[in-house]
Amino acid sequence: KCAIDFWVRKEAVLKACGLGLSIAPETIDTTQLVATVNNAVYRLQQIDLCTDTCCWIAYRLIPGLDNNGEAPNVIITRV
Repeated sequence: KCAIDFWVRKEAVLKACGLGLSIAPETIDTTQLVATVNNAVYRLQQIDLCTDTCCWIAYRLIPGLDNNGEAPNVIITRV
């Protein structure tokens, strides 16, 4: 993965948890498709906009809403 991809994944989690840079980015592990911040689990999903962009979304997984054991995929369409 390129450095920009690495940073965008971390930035998505920092924004999703609402704490921004009050948390040190190096403390967040985004090598998998899930990251944990303050005991809350966030799922990472890449969004394919076009070949020259890097876009990731992070969203919180809510305990008890496991979608039959699978985390839901966010679907984004262009209009």
